[in-house]
Amino acid sequence: MRKTLLFIFLFSFISLGLWAQGDCDGCRDDDPAFAWNNHTTPPAPESSAPSYKETEKVSFAVYPNPAIDYINIEDETEIISEVIIYNLVGRKMKTFRKNTTNRYDISSLHKGLYLVQLLSREGEILTTMRVNKR
Repeated sequence: MRKTLLFIFLFSFISLGLWAQGDCDGCRDDDPAFAWNNHTTPPAPESSAPSYKETEKVSFAVYPNPAIDYINIEDETEIISEVIIYNLVGRKMKTFRKNTTNRYDISSLHKGLYLVQLLSREGEILTTMRVNKR
């Protein structure tokens, strides 16, 4: 009895797996009801303006880390326009515009780990770095 049940279970499990992976002969690729079966991804749209990642290598430094009251952001190329700080859940905690001192006050944040996202003038994400607030 056990062998029979085991055989039926394995046979149905394997059959279901093969059916789910197989192509649907009667399905059309443009039919939204069968979109899950379409294994092709559309090409990414071409951008006319090159991004910073394509044109030059850019480096940034965020210090001190761990930070207590402030962070400094070193930007040699001056392309940063905005600094956004997120908690690990993804909630936006603080937003700063680029300033001349490159020093940003984080004393109002609670202790913990934060993500510092640097944006360019065009709104492109340049990098995201971890900062530990003590």
